[in-house]
Amino acid sequence: MRTIFLSIIPFMIFILLAGCGRDSDFQGTILEVKESSIIVGADDIDPEALYPSYEIMIDDETKFSG
Repeated sequence: MRTIFLSIIPFMIFILLAGCGRDSDFQGTILEVKESSIIVGADDIDPEALYPSYEIMIDDETKFSG
């Protein structure tokens, strides 16, 4: 039983990391630029709906492309 559990853990870690570092799938607009962050949100805005916004923290190692 222990060998099955130990063989499943690396597989699950691989699956979790497989999607990391891929191309961005976010389609949106820059809503606000601050000193150390950028806030992005949805393009199509319905005045009666609520949309999430995301704050992206920027430091010396941040890379921009596109």
